[in-house]
Amino acid sequence: MSADIYVATESAVLFVGGQQYVVHKGRTRVRAGHPLLARNAHLFGPLGVDYDIEQTAESAPVEQATAAPGEKRELSKPDPAVVRAWAADNSIDVPARGKLPASVIADYLAAHQG
Repeated sequence: MSADIYVATESAVLFVGGQQYVVHKGRTRVRAGHPLLARNAHLFGPLGVDYDIEQTAESAPVEQATAAPGEKRELSKPDPAVVRAWAADNSIDVPARGKLPASVIADYLAAHQG
């Protein structure tokens, strides 16, 4: 059985028919019969898909949604703006932008459990 789609196994810049093609390893794909493949077959390999036929629904459960459609779900992390406001009210130094320290988030959650 021959493949219909091939993926680049090497990166290269190729000139075919007066046109430049930039080929990226693992990302550039071409169909069988494409001029790139015809002239540069050594740079491409068949795109393979590996199916694990032994896997069943019981061995690989699908994660269930945490809320019904249209319902809001409880977020695992609090809103960073709310945490920053709480930290400012409690004289805790946090960056104005970017990721909040995990210790500050933990302190916020501990203060608001109830």
